[in-house]
Amino acid sequence: MKFFEFVIKQKLVINMFAIFFVVIGIFSFLSAPKETFPQIKMGMIVISTIYPNASPLEVEKLVTTPYEDAIKNLTGIKKMTSASSESNSMIVVHLEAEVKNIDKMVNDIQTAIDKVTDVPEEVIDPMVFEISMDMIPAIQMAVAGGSDYGELRETVKKIDEKILKIDGVGGTQKWGMLGKTIWVNADPAKLSSYALTVFDIVNTLKDSNISASAGNMVVDKFENGVRFSAELEGAQDVKEVIIRSNETGKNLKIKDVAKVVDGFKEDDLIIRSNGKKAILFTALKGKNKDTIKVVKEVRKTIEEMKKNGMIKPDISVSYSYDMSLRLKERLKLVYDGGVAGAVLVLIVLLLLLRPSIAI
Repeated sequence: MKFFEFVIKQKLVINMFAIFFVVIGIFSFLSAPKETFPQIKMGMIVISTIYPNASPLEVEKLVTTPYEDAIKNLTGIKKMTSASSESNSMIVVHLEAEVKNIDKMVNDIQTAIDKVTDVPEEVIDPMVFEISMDMIPAIQMAVAGGSDYGELRETVKKIDEKILKIDGVGGTQKWGMLGKTIWVNADPAKLSSYALTVFDIVNTLKDSNISASAGNMVVDKFENGVRFSAELEGAQDVKEVIIRSNETGKNLKIKDVAKVVDGFKEDDLIIRSNGKKAILFTALKGKNKDTIKVVKEVRKTIEEMKKNGMIKPDISVSYSYDMSLRLKERLKLVYDGGVAGAVLVLIVLLLLLRPSIAI
């Protein structure tokens, strides 16, 4: 009792402590990362693999099943679900509740997947990642315009490079970003005149575009891997590929029977902004980062790129989604609720106590 009597008499000390804790509380509230959703461990890991131009049955048999067999005996896996569609395999791994270190689990699954060697060469290296709340976009924009698609694509690449350097950005996603390809448009009349078919061109290009292991070689007591590479880099390389030669040394090349141009893959997703072809670009927030600060820096970076000419005037950037706006609305409710609560508390104290004590 004496302790409490002493404390009550020390009004200055009590007031100083009260002010101290209020200041610390306000500072912590203002400096804490602002997030729309809490950090929740979903306990799920995704293995996403692309097998170009393969049917769902081929994807299931040659990709999905071998990967499932490779990871099914790992400790901590509760169950697996998979979906095989045209050119795409997706395996969702559900983890046991006891698994706390999900990053280690992701590495274990990646290691097991990397050991699978009996998948087709055309299969693109699988992506292994955890499903988390950080995968929710912070801001999304549509980039449209430009003189042609090539210019638009290069602009998005520049935007991607700049955005990824921003502190707080955990990654980016792009839709409508077509991969580069080489188009070989054969002339039927010329093929007929040389007694050739389209399959002759296809087989010739397959034989000329090779990258394979050539075994090992021991040099200075060290064993080194040897790889044979004869890959075609562009349209000019394809044009010069020899289809056949005669006894006089005259060569028939691809350019003699076909038109070869550098281009882009066909659209499988049509995206437009204000009637113009567009690429949809999304910036993802990093783990435990402030959504409002991340979005502010992204918008600032885009404006700087416009000013210094990295984004040309004929290319437009329009924002289709901004998580910070929703977050600001929710924070406003918190602020308004806090102010209203403080006012009500003050009113009650003034009604029950003398003004000098209440305040």
